[in-house]
Amino acid sequence: MKNKNFFRKTILTSTLLTLLMVSFGTAYSQCGGGHDHSAGSSTKSVDNSTKGEVIYVCPMHSDVTSKTAGNCPKCGMALEKRIIKSSESVNANTKTETFGVNGNCGMCKKKIEGALTNKKGISSSEWNQETKQLTVTYNPDVIKIEKIHQLVADTGYDTDKIKAPDKAYNKLSGCCQYERK
Repeated sequence: MKNKNFFRKTILTSTLLTLLMVSFGTAYSQCGGGHDHSAGSSTKSVDNSTKGEVIYVCPMHSDVTSKTAGNCPKCGMALEKRIIKSSESVNANTKTETFGVNGNCGMCKKKIEGALTNKKGISSSEWNQETKQLTVTYNPDVIKIEKIHQLVADTGYDTDKIKAPDKAYNKLSGCCQYERK
């Protein structure tokens, strides 16, 4: 009886430890920082709850678009689904601007674009990791470009116009801390 209980406890403990190690290993499978560097994990600033035109865009090459799902011919990554609201495509007040934003990796891309997700007046954002340029489509009657710069800077990333607060920059993961000017 004593050996039977010991055996059960040993099996249960081993099973739990294995499950924990698998979970931990999955969460920390990238650089050990518990996050994902892949550009494919990016969040997009398009409100997917609204009906509109569906397009597919490469997360690394914003110039690669398609009306059907598939892979980017330049890098082979899966194209990500985007919904362009019908009101955006006909809105004369919609403006697109591109400006510099410092960053390093796919996680930076996710955070930079995430800073603008679901913000009133912003219909899309796309940060290019190679060029360090952020392209934002927005309605200037609803949100000013200075506010967009501030939203990005508040997450820790310097823009062409606004330097991120040191406190926000210091909270970035080590891999995301770019060389500041």
